[in-house]
Amino acid sequence: MLNLYLDIGPLQEKEYTGISQVTVKIAEAMLADTSIKPHFMYSNHVVPSDIVASLVKHRNGAFFRYHFERNDFSFDSLQYGEFKDGEFAAALFPNTKTCRGFFPIEAQIIHDLSTLLTPEYHTQDTIRHHAYSLVKDLKSNDITFCVSEATRSDLTNYFKLPLDITKVCYLGGSEDSGVSVSHIEMERPYIVVLGTLEPRKNLRLLFKMLKKHPEILNVYDIAVIGRVGWGESVVETLSEYGLEKAYSQGCLRFLGFLPEIEKNHLIKNAELMLYPSKFEGFGLPVLEALSFGVSVVTSISSSLPEVGGPVAYYCDPDDEDSLWMALLSASSDLAADRQKVREKCLGQAEKFSWSSCYSVIKNGIELAYQNKFGKSK
Repeated sequence: MLNLYLDIGPLQEKEYTGISQVTVKIAEAMLADTSIKPHFMYSNHVVPSDIVASLVKHRNGAFFRYHFERNDFSFDSLQYGEFKDGEFAAALFPNTKTCRGFFPIEAQIIHDLSTLLTPEYHTQDTIRHHAYSLVKDLKSNDITFCVSEATRSDLTNYFKLPLDITKVCYLGGSEDSGVSVSHIEMERPYIVVLGTLEPRKNLRLLFKMLKKHPEILNVYDIAVIGRVGWGESVVETLSEYGLEKAYSQGCLRFLGFLPEIEKNHLIKNAELMLYPSKFEGFGLPVLEALSFGVSVVTSISSSLPEVGGPVAYYCDPDDEDSLWMALLSASSDLAADRQKVREKCLGQAEKFSWSSCYSVIKNGIELAYQNKFGKSK
């Protein structure tokens, strides 16, 4: 039976988005999988499964980080040489590896190469950190998982990796629990925009479009959900594009980070989702909207067409007129047959699931073991 260790470092985040969201979904699947022996680690510490189960349930790592820093937990420590060569044990790192050459089989998930391919959207410290660690990580991996074909192509082209040691593990979307709660009231039809406020997410394209076509605010409000990243402040940007009035009147709202239940409520009840990102490794927000039957207008770049498929509406991420036309087309289709649009969105979302993602990872690790040691589990 496979002893599978998952690095849960990303679960120390207070709010689970992106990589921490992927990590918690994998942890959830491992805890439910009776065909393996699940183990969890933080750095070289073995984390008890009941603590991980609590993190999975509450989707909040604040208490874990606090108590770990205070040494309130009694953890076993993993040691080099603990695993015999050929022992059926493997480690999965959902982001940067915290150790190398430790386990008989080591696997890693690569989300994107944006720090290398689009360095203009990152700070120099981030670029140096990821560039330095990634080369060493890849050399020590027995198998590397990519969240999209676009990321896999970038990885194999940039680092000349053989295709047979990489696999695509598409991520899954949101699951509709039927619970719909929010303290935020949206009185008019609205477009929801999801993403951290930073240059790569390309909200400037939205602001340029609003400056050129302010009439869209006669029909829709705009609700931006996401924490503030780096770059110019919201106030500076609104002033630059003359959008102070739209902001003060509540037509353009910045809601910040929202808990999952509130975020999902706003997505489910939106007319459209806008995601104008310049570069993505996968594009979870696109899939989240489609999972709720909500149309998406997004950029025709990187991995986004893989997720949106034939049902999303695409724009040039550098052309506000292209965005305007995509929004008009999406709005027109909704007006013509809302139910048909919803069914198409749900159909596209059904092509992706967390269970499929987990199966690809587990099967890939088992295959890597067979290829390395010449025997089955």
